[in-house]
Amino acid sequence: MELHAENTKFSQNELAEPYDQRYCGALLISKNGRAILQVRDDKPGIANPGMHTIFGGLQEPGESTVECVLRELQEEVTLAFTEDDLELLGYFNKTEANGTKTLCTVFCVRNVDAAQIDLQEGQGIAELSPQEALASEKVSAVTKMAIQASL
Repeated sequence: MELHAENTKFSQNELAEPYDQRYCGALLISKNGRAILQVRDDKPGIANPGMHTIFGGLQEPGESTVECVLRELQEEVTLAFTEDDLELLGYFNKTEANGTKTLCTVFCVRNVDAAQIDLQEGQGIAELSPQEALASEKVSAVTKMAIQASL
């Protein structure tokens, strides 16, 4: 997988580049500054099996990036956030080994109480300091870029 971090805001023309899919995710940060990450299921055929990742998913047709990330957070952690809770961290271009091009729009939600999470997808959650997450081989590349952008 090849990743290119583009941690700047794009114009609509730049965002209109041909992508095969669009992903929207959110880095959750606890009240004590730790990253709250999803421990992905370790199943063949899913993205990042067994890895620690931000929460999110693919954007549906007609859905805005904000609608997508709020829907994904509701589905995955059953917490109802609003647009005002979201901080845009940036856009990341991701090319998978099979050539699929993905535009990743990544947000951050700060001051999250991990005890309130009712996880609906994955094996569990991991709470890591930014330093622990950046040094871990279990943390996905996009998640590391999101953590760096949040600092």
